[in-house]
Order: sequence, then C-alpha cells, then structure tokens
Amino acid sequence: MKKGLVTVFILILFIGVASAGSCEPDQTIMKLYSSDNSHGALWNDSFYTYDICYNDIFDSRYNGERLHDCDEDNRILSLSSVTNAHASNESDLVYANDVCYGGMECEYELGSEDNGCENGGQVVVRMSDYSNAHISDALNMDYPIKVCCIAMPTIYWGDMDGNEIVEANLGDVVKMVVTGTSESTFEIFDDDGMLGRDEIRVESAGISGEVVENRVIGKWEITQADLDEASNFPLLEGFEGFYFEINDKRSDMLKVNVKRDDDPMSVAILSPECGDYFNKSTILKIEVDADDADNEIFGMISVNGENINFSNGGIILDEEFDSAGDFQIVVSVENSRGDEARAISNIMILDRDVDGTYTSNKNYTAACILEPKDYSNIDDSDVWFDASTTRGIKIDSSGDLKLLIPGQNLFSWYWEFNPGDEGVEKVYLGTDEERAYKFWWAFPVFGKNSATLRVEID
Repeated sequence: MKKGLVTVFILILFIGVASAGSCEPDQTIMKLYSSDNSHGALWNDSFYTYDICYNDIFDSRYNGERLHDCDEDNRILSLSSVTNAHASNESDLVYANDVCYGGMECEYELGSEDNGCENGGQVVVRMSDYSNAHISDALNMDYPIKVCCIAMPTIYWGDMDGNEIVEANLGDVVKMVVTGTSESTFEIFDDDGMLGRDEIRVESAGISGEVVENRVIGKWEITQADLDEASNFPLLEGFEGFYFEINDKRSDMLKVNVKRDDDPMSVAILSPECGDYFNKSTILKIEVDADDADNEIFGMISVNGENINFSNGGIILDEEFDSAGDFQIVVSVENSRGDEARAISNIMILDRDVDGTYTSNKNYTAACILEPKDYSNIDDSDVWFDASTTRGIKIDSSGDLKLLIPGQNLFSWYWEFNPGDEGVEKVYLGTDEERAYKFWWAFPVFGKNSATLRVEID
C-alpha cells in the first residue's frame, strides 16, 4: 500500500527575457582579550577577539557618520597602546590611543551595584580604576568604574533592507530613520536652494512612522505625483535635494532618479531544509529570509495550521510539532509593486515514543523540487526540473529507521504539467532511475505554467 502523499507546486512565469563577543566591523566599538579582567585593543585589532558591539548594547545598528574617527565629544576611553593595553579615562601622552565611536557622549560613573547610568545612557564597558586599568564588559560588577555612553540621535535615509542610502529611483520605497525622538510624523521637502523649498508630503499628507526598538521609521513610496510637486530643470535626470524633517531634525539630501529601476526580490526558507526529518514534539527553529532593497514586502508563513505575517528581513520563529506526519512550510510574499514569490519546505515528523523507539510500519515522504524555484522567471520554453532533494522514511516492523534517497531507493513519481499542456502527466512507478526526477520539460506556450509533483513510497 502506498503511503505518505505530499504535493508541492511550482509556478513558472515566462516573460520572454531573462552578542557582545562578536560583531561586524562597523558595529565594533573596541576589542577585549576576554570578557573580564582584560587588556584592551582598538576596534580593528586582529588578535583580540572579544568585541564590544554597538548594536548589542543599544539594540539597534549604528548607521551614522564618523564611526571610529575621534572628535572632542565621542571619546569612550584611552589606551596605552593599540593592543594589549591598559586603559584610562584621560587622554594624554601615556594613554594616547583614543577609543572613539560615532555620535556617542560618555561619562565615568562609580557604581558596582547595577548597570544604571545617571546620564541616561548604557554601560559600554567597566574599568578597574580611572587609570592603569583593566577592562571588562558591562556584566562584571566587580569593576567599579562604569563607562556610561549616550547614543546621540541619528537620522538618515535607508533602503528597505536597512542600508543607509543617498540615492533612490522613482517607484522605490525608502525608509526614513531617526533615533532620539518620540515624534512619529515625517514631512518631506525638496530643497531649491536660494529659491526655497517645495512641500512634498507635509501637514495632513505627512507620513506616520512606527517605533521599532529605539528608532522611529517611516516609509515613503516615491511616486510621480511627488516628483510633480518638486521643481526641477528640464535637462536634469534626477532630483537632487529631497530631505525629511521630524521634530526639528533634518536629514541629509536624497537624490531621486526619474528612471525606474526595480531591484530583485528574494525569499528563502533557510531552515528547516526540504526533506529534513525530526522527532515528534521537537521544537524547530524556522528561519525565513526575505529581501527587497527598494520595495516593501508583505509576507506570510503558513506552518502547522498557523498563518504568521512578516515584512522585509524575514522571520525567525520556534514551532513545536506535537503530532507525526508529513508537513509543509509555505512562505508567500508580495512586494509593493505586486511581484510575488514563494518558497516551500516539506518535512517529516516521526512518531517516536518517549523511550526512544519509533512506531513500526510507518512511512513518511517529503517531495522537494530543487529546480526551478517557485515563481521563477524563465526565458526559454525548455525548463530543467530537479527533484533530487526529495526524501522518504520507512520504519520497519522492528522499529528501525531507513532513510530513502532518490537514485538509491525506489520512489513513485507523479508529475503533472498545466495549464499550457492541459494536464499532461509524467509517471514513474517504483523506480530509482534518475530520469524520473531529473529531466528537461518543454512547455508549448509562454505565460503562466505550473508543475505539480506527488511522491509515494511502498
């Protein structure tokens, strides 16, 4: 008797053309040899590996200017050398290597009871003394000198993947990001220099933002109507001077190109992979990546009977499967231009008792189409299909598990191609032949075509 019925779908659109401890360099404030009782080093030291990370301390990335350049305000502490160094709160001839970062303002406070800061900031590191000091991270309460730093407000334009930008295109969706304010309405202007400014989105047409961690983020879809509100010389290809204001703060300029240019959207299920198997009651970490630099993503993950929404960047969630069987994780996204994408991962949840034995005479399958990807844009009517990542599980009468792999074990493959082929079927029964799961298929018409795969084992 055949068991373990699973179906996956793929849509082909023919368009005729083809924690503190480690962080990224731009988020690294300085480095320590270890988390406590440590010497210190500058941010780019290659030997010390314990990073003091801005994004861990302040729960958001720093996207402003200066980074590790020093000015009179943003010094954190000073080191006796660029590496393997003692620290001081004073910068002098002995402690001449200043640790500086972005738009921070720091004070030194005594206190080993807690990590509260009188200046309203966060503890970046602790020091054993004001000079000739060893250094620790913020968790070591034995070191009495707290280096309390305030992250000064940042304000910038960003793309939808969170990167700071200075240029965008007509039709893009861009972010307006600001920290250090409770205001949430953004107003957009076009700077005309000596001629004043054009009001693009102001007063009742202003853009409402939302608070994300300690930032306020607004989203602006750049329309032709917005550009029509801005004065421009006819020979110019772009508008050079868009900026936004919020709570008396003003951003830098954003250039908008009048030519539309759409960056690609990508969506992927990073884990679990299609064909994976797990025991019943296992809590799985499901991780979805969804990127689109110039559009807003509206996504939904369907798993275990639930539908959960997400946006740019994707989603990570823990999901418990308390029953055995074949399960499908489906991620569907649409962006602000109406483009669609989908990713599917079929997994097997095995019926395993608390004593570690599997329920005997059980079969499981996970049908997987590796190529082409769902909602692919293909520039030829000949399409390569690869379902080699399909997997099966057989539990025999003794409760022993056997993993079934295409080419090594027998599967029955049921393919259906439509609508261009009007429901043409391709069937291979109980075979280990490669031609059943790796082949070229010629679709007779351009437009929307689909393929359905059903897999069974005996």
